[in-house]
Amino acid sequence: WKDRKGDAPLLFDILEHSVRNLLLLRFGQIKENEVGSFSEAWFRFSRQADLSRFPFLFDRIGESRKQLSFNVNFQAILEQLLLVFIGESEVWSR
Repeated sequence: WKDRKGDAPLLFDILEHSVRNLLLLRFGQIKENEVGSFSEAWFRFSRQADLSRFPFLFDRIGESRKQLSFNVNFQAILEQLLLVFIGESEVWSR
């Protein structure tokens, strides 16, 4: 992705859609087989995470969009965002 800066809006859309699906799953609006291929850690996140974690992820994605519009180094944006998602995943992988 670091060489695909022009596709960054697509990446952010995919991430937002994924977090949205996990939130819908949390509230029983959709079933696990309807959300795509998430790891068990992300399904556990959906079921057990504090609800504040969902807006946190949306905010981080939004902040990444904002940074991109200010011409912050795209690779740095990706690395920061990746670390956020890895951090959340690590909590629920245990």
